[in-house]
Amino acid sequence: MKGRGVLDRLVQPIPVVQPSSKVLVSGADGYIATWVIRNLLEHGYSVRGTVCSARQGEHAKKYFANYGGKLEIVIIKDITREGAFDEAVQGVDAIIHIASPVYSPEDMVAIAVKGTLGILRSALQFGQNIKRIVYTSSAAAILREVNQPTIFTEEDWNFHVVNQLKEQGKNPSAAVKYRASKTLAEQGWSSCTPPAIQEVTDPTSLNFSARLFYDHVADSEKSEAVKQSLSTSTFTWVDVRDVAEAHRRALERQEAGGPWRWQDFTNLLDPPPQLSRPLPKGNPGVGSQRPCRYDFDNTKSQRVLGMKYRSMAEMTRDTFADYEARGW
Repeated sequence: MKGRGVLDRLVQPIPVVQPSSKVLVSGADGYIATWVIRNLLEHGYSVRGTVCSARQGEHAKKYFANYGGKLEIVIIKDITREGAFDEAVQGVDAIIHIASPVYSPEDMVAIAVKGTLGILRSALQFGQNIKRIVYTSSAAAILREVNQPTIFTEEDWNFHVVNQLKEQGKNPSAAVKYRASKTLAEQGWSSCTPPAIQEVTDPTSLNFSARLFYDHVADSEKSEAVKQSLSTSTFTWVDVRDVAEAHRRALERQEAGGPWRWQDFTNLLDPPPQLSRPLPKGNPGVGSQRPCRYDFDNTKSQRVLGMKYRSMAEMTRDTFADYEARGW
């Protein structure tokens, strides 16, 4: 009857995870992960976060010092090493896997895929208490090059970029490597802004998406190409605090087992914040009348997770309040 027991478990609903549980969060020193940890701690969870070095864990320890022993930091120097997560998964009730390279000079694809498969294998072998695993993917795993405005959903896959990776051989572009790494890692498993609470010393130390926001909306001294894209480039956006909230709700909800251009943010800055340098002006009044080629349907997150997303105005206001407080 042993096989029958396994089958019985497979057809059972995936258990929910409740506050007071312990959650393993990989890549704990990162932009999104720091917000996820904060959200979890604020809602009564304990957290075990993984970082690559002792130095990378110091900021989290200081920032969350008021939570005492509810935050534990463990060091995993190489997430691609076989068995890297074997000890980290023991004694936790859930995993949120965020650690993945972003536009780094390293082999992003190998790191993303091996790290993802590695934590799954460790969970399967040593995570006896684990009820749920939440994986942080990316729009990069969904979108593909299109010639007309297109709305993407969780049903879409960016298989085109995997073919591009093969075609470009040993020297693929950084964008192709990143998009392929997220697509392949999620297959193996089956632009976030406002205030930065991970370790940041100046604008140059911001993570990729937060740096894009700062360069386009807060820094008037950038190149002409950046200035021109202020009112011409169109993308999609989300507040990182909502991303963190969605991660936690994905643990708790049983059912879980809009376009913009940079100019839109600038148009909201009235009165303008007092930063150390003038704000780029772009073309005031010009907004998102131009269709965005890439848009994403988030209705499933609203239906399943009950998400209510922050407005562009709130995100912009809070981001620039953070810039002012830092003296940027």
